[in-house]
Amino acid sequence: MEKLIIKNIEKRVRKEVREHGLIEKGDSLLVIDDGSAEAALSLYMINKIFKGMPLEIEVKKMRFSLGKPEKGYAKVIVPWNCDLENDYFLSCIFDGSKMPYLSHYRLGRQRHMKLLLPLSEEEVEDSASHLKLRFKKKMHDHYFSSILKEHPDVRFALLNSSRSFENK
Repeated sequence: MEKLIIKNIEKRVRKEVREHGLIEKGDSLLVIDDGSAEAALSLYMINKIFKGMPLEIEVKKMRFSLGKPEKGYAKVIVPWNCDLENDYFLSCIFDGSKMPYLSHYRLGRQRHMKLLLPLSEEEVEDSASHLKLRFKKKMHDHYFSSILKEHPDVRFALLNSSRSFENK
């Protein structure tokens, strides 16, 4: 049963990569490793999905900051998930702020990619645990955590709504 869940997770990540043209043959990638389940699972998925494809992958242990460029890299994989995206989206809505870092975003010529965008925080942590990946569990206080308790189905509907705001 757990193998089927991991296969489903991989299928959703593959679809995200394919639909948004995130990774191509010969790419040079920086994977930000902040010690989170998102970082661990992103690296696992890259190695599993793109096994045998000519890619240059560098892992950099560091604290992740949304919107911070990493010099010398064209593509950066950031530790992110659906719940973090929804929290960012709602905070921008409530604050009346612009949303420059919604979805997969660019900082100049550098592309920041959120491979695990189609996955909830719970799915990421459960998958990382099942795969025995090392990570530090992080406590996030989401804008919408109280809504999720009563309406868990709103998570992906909100993500789909946020995608309609991309580049606006």
